[in-house]
Parts: sequence; structure tokens; C-alpha cells
Amino acid sequence: MADMTETEKSEALGELYFIRALNHFNLMNYFGAIPIKIDPTVGVGNLDAGRDPVGDVYDQIFTDLTYAGEHLAASASNKTRASKYAAIGLMARVALYKGNYDLAYEKANDVIVNGGYTLLDNYGNIFAADACAESIFEIDFTEVDRNRIAEYNFPKSLNGRREVAPDASLLSAYETGDVRKGYSIAYDGTLAYANKYNDLSKGADNIIVIRLAEMYLIRAEAEAHKTGANISAIQDDINVIRTRAGLPPTAVSTIDGLLTAIEKERRVEFAFEGQRWFDLVRTGRAMEVLPHVTNINKTLFPIPSDELLTNNSPDMKQNPGY
Repeated sequence: MADMTETEKSEALGELYFIRALNHFNLMNYFGAIPIKIDPTVGVGNLDAGRDPVGDVYDQIFTDLTYAGEHLAASASNKTRASKYAAIGLMARVALYKGNYDLAYEKANDVIVNGGYTLLDNYGNIFAADACAESIFEIDFTEVDRNRIAEYNFPKSLNGRREVAPDASLLSAYETGDVRKGYSIAYDGTLAYANKYNDLSKGADNIIVIRLAEMYLIRAEAEAHKTGANISAIQDDINVIRTRAGLPPTAVSTIDGLLTAIEKERRVEFAFEGQRWFDLVRTGRAMEVLPHVTNINKTLFPIPSDELLTNNSPDMKQNPGY
């Protein structure tokens, strides 16, 4: 584009690479090995693609996020556009999933110290309005371009469909006094439903993808995996989240116990934000915790049949067990 400066091009590419990395990461977590898509689709000449190894997908994600982090502005104000610290925050998450704990710690710490984001005192205010000070990156929805989150969560008596509902084990996972429960779950009589995103009439709630609280728990988990881990530092990061939730400091002081505590905090802190399933899969705990996950094959989704029927690459194969 001749009318763009090199700086403008780099910033535009940074945003695009961030989105590409996010999509590759999400697809990989659902399906495992996926095609790495880095060339533009022009016509129908390059639609067939095999599945690349998970390690190669990670490498591409890190490459894209590194570029984005180097070329995007360090702005904490526009939450619906990729920024330097959105890229760094996503890299912290990706590194945690990859098991690169030193990198996960480094990137999460960078966002906490330098990103310009602030944990809100009131947990409910995170979701009360778009673009809060804690949000790092969110998807923009409006009355015209709406989401249907509340419609699928709300009960039929409130004009919803209630195709998704809180599990009983989640309802009992909140400690007494945990303010997060009242902001995350509502009741219609005795019927519980998810209530974080509750704009049923317009569907205009932005959906938060990355927020600052996650960086504290990533930093804590990454520290716990280090040789000679700093117990008090792990506890401090957990307690930042617990204190905001109205809970006392954690009494856990062993590494295994702290990792379990982090898993639990992530469950209730990010309930209905799309983290729980992936946490259990990445830590190898899905089969232990979820009664219907009876073998390892169920930790990946099946490749859709239309992909298998239309993608003629010999390396586009179904996941085991399907």
C-alpha cells in the first residue's frame, strides 16, 4: 500500500499477526496439530493443507507475537485493538501452555509492571462496562454486531435458551464470602445461570479475552514450576486475587498445594471466560477431574467432517478415537 509509511505498515502487520497468533493458538488447543496458515488465500489454488506438528504451530505463534510486541504501541486505552502488552500478555499465556515457565513469568511480569493496567477493587466492575482498566484485550460487540452469550446462558423464563449452565461442582467451588460468585452466577428461583455477560436485549457486551488478573496467576504458576521457587512470591500473587474476592490469604505453603490452589483460583476467577477446559487439558488433569473424559483422545475435538471431505491433503487426518 503505497500511501502507508513503514511504521504504519508495521503497526498494521502487528495487529494482524496478533490476531493470527490468537487464532492459531485457539485452534491448536481445540484440535491439536493444525495447518499453519501464513499465506493469503487467492482463488482456490491453495486450499488443501495438511496438519503441522504442534511444536511448529507454537513456533509460528511465538514468531507472530514477538513481531506484534515489537511493533505495536504500548497503549492500555483501546481494548479492542491489539497492543504491545496484549501481545506480551498472550505470549505469557502461550508460554505457560507450552511449559516454558521462565518465558511465561517474564512476559506476565512485564505486563504487570509496565503495562499500565490496574486491578479493579470491585470484581463486578470488570463486567459492568466495556473497556475497564483491568482489561487488556477484548472483542468488540454492538447492538448491530451482537453476541449471543446471554441468550445461551439465561433461563427460558427470562427469554434465554439456557443451553449452557453452571455445573454443581462449580457452584460449590466458591468459598464462603467469595464475592465473585454473586457477580458470576445468578438464580431464577433455584435455577442457576451464568451472569457475567448479561446484555440479553442487545448482545452488546464486549467479551474479555485477556485481563490483568490472569497475569498474576500466570506469574504465580510459572514461579511454582521453577527450581527453588519463591513460596512467598507465589502466595503474594494468589493473595492479590483472593483479597479482591473478599477472601483471607492462602494458608497453603507447599508447591503441590499452591499449584492446586492456583488451579482453583483460576476456576472461580475466570468462570465462564473460556479458561477451565484448557487448564485441565494442559495440566493433564482433565481425565482425573471430568467424569466424561474417559480417555486421552477426548481432550481434543474431532476434525469437522466438512474439513475432511473438502481438504484433499493426505496429511489432513482425523484425530484418534473419532
